[in-house]
Amino acid sequence: MSLWYRMDPETKLCSPCEMMESQLGDVDLVRVGRDEVYSLEHGFVGVSTVFLCLDHSFGWPGVPHVPLLFETMVFVIEEDGEWNMLELDMYRCSTYEQAVVQHRKVCHALVAQLRMVNGEGGE
Repeated sequence: MSLWYRMDPETKLCSPCEMMESQLGDVDLVRVGRDEVYSLEHGFVGVSTVFLCLDHSFGWPGVPHVPLLFETMVFVIEEDGEWNMLELDMYRCSTYEQAVVQHRKVCHALVAQLRMVNGEGGE
């Protein structure tokens, strides 16, 4: 079982590799999505989805191994535009396709929640 993975830039398929072969640090390749979602009352929040390069399933004993290679996180965006690293929420999945869907779902759910908080009703 490999800990490190690389993603083919064309097919988006992930395969095991050695650490030095992974795309660790290649920001353009590892970013799946990055969106800013605005809430009038509570400021800005951001949703970021990335390819982790490192399997984050950590091989729990007795559980079939499914690598968790993508991560979607929700952040507070400060007034100066910096994304606060104290994440509000986090989700992980295994494939690029799942990551794209996961990113969209988190963005849509966040917008609906912020509309409700602001008294605009949800979708």
